[in-house]
Amino acid sequence: MKPFKSTMLIKTLTILVLFSFSHLGGISSRAPAQSALPGHDPADVRWNRLIFKSGNFLGTVTTRVQIEELAAEAVGDGLLESPGSAGLEPEGAKAILLSVDSAMDPLFGSKEKMATRVWFSPQRTLALQRIRLRQGKEKWEKTYRWTPNGVYRRRLRPIDADEEQLPPTRWTDRQDSFYPYDLEAGNCASVSEPSALLYAVSATGPAVGDPPTPLCVFNKKQLHLVRFTAAKSQHLKINYVVKSEGKESRRKGKAEVLKVSFTSRSLSAGKAEAEPFSFLGLKGDFDIFIDKRSKIPVQVSGRIPAFGRVDFKLGEVQLRLP
Repeated sequence: MKPFKSTMLIKTLTILVLFSFSHLGGISSRAPAQSALPGHDPADVRWNRLIFKSGNFLGTVTTRVQIEELAAEAVGDGLLESPGSAGLEPEGAKAILLSVDSAMDPLFGSKEKMATRVWFSPQRTLALQRIRLRQGKEKWEKTYRWTPNGVYRRRLRPIDADEEQLPPTRWTDRQDSFYPYDLEAGNCASVSEPSALLYAVSATGPAVGDPPTPLCVFNKKQLHLVRFTAAKSQHLKINYVVKSEGKESRRKGKAEVLKVSFTSRSLSAGKAEAEPFSFLGLKGDFDIFIDKRSKIPVQVSGRIPAFGRVDFKLGEVQLRLP
C-alpha cells in the first residue's frame, strides 16, 4: 500500500483535536446482545465528502471526511496480513474506504496533521483495516487489522532524523501487538471502527422514539460499546457550501436538525484500565446534528478536557450522485 499524507494533532492542542472517536466506563458481560446495524446500501448515505471546521483563541482545526465505494475484490491487495489469525474480508460485493484528514493550525507552535484511512463493509459497518499516519513534531504510522478474535497492530516510527525524511514504508522502528477480544462475552454481532460512526448515523437515519442503536467498536487497544439515539429535533444555525454535479450553492440561516446523541463504555472492565474513546478529539458523550431536510451531518459537538464544549461545524459538503 502506498504511503499517504494528511492531517492533525499538536502537543499544546493535542487534547483539542483529533484521534479518531467517545466515552468510557465498565460494562457487564451480561449486557443485552449488541445488534449490528440493519442492512443498508451505500446509496443510503447522501454525501461523499464533508469538511468541518472549529476554532478558538488557540488555533483552528479543519477535518475532511470522505467516503469512496469500492468493489470488494479490489480491497484484498491493500489489506495487511495478520500473523497467526486470518484477517476479516469484505462482506458482499462492496466495501467502503473512509478517509479522515485533520489539520491543526495553532496560534503558537508548528502545524500538525493526522490522516486516517478505514476500510469496512457497509452492511454492518464491519471494520477490516485502519491506518493512522501522524505527521508533525512526532511521526508514526499505525496499521490495525481486524480478525475474528481481535485486532493486530503494526506500529512504525522513524528511528532517527534521517529516517524522518523517508516514507513510512522505510521506517525501521517497528512494534507488533495483538489486542484480543471475546465477541461472545461482549455480546457483539460484529466490530466496527470509530470513524465509521459518522457513516453509520448517516446511513441509519434514526428517528426520535427509536430505541438506542448499539455497536461494538474497537478504538485503540480496547473494545467499546457505543450506543446512539435520536434525542430531539431543534433549530441550529448553519452556513455551508453544497457541491453537486459541478454546481455550487450555499445553505445559510437556521435549519431544523435532529440531535443524535452518542454514549460509549469500554468492554474491558475488570481486565485493564478503561481507555478514553475519542471521536474527532471529543471525549465522553458527544452529539451529531443531522439536517432533517438534506440528511447531512452539519455539526459535531462534545467536550474536551480543559477546553470545555467544542463545536465542529460543517463548512462544505459534496453530495453523492444518485
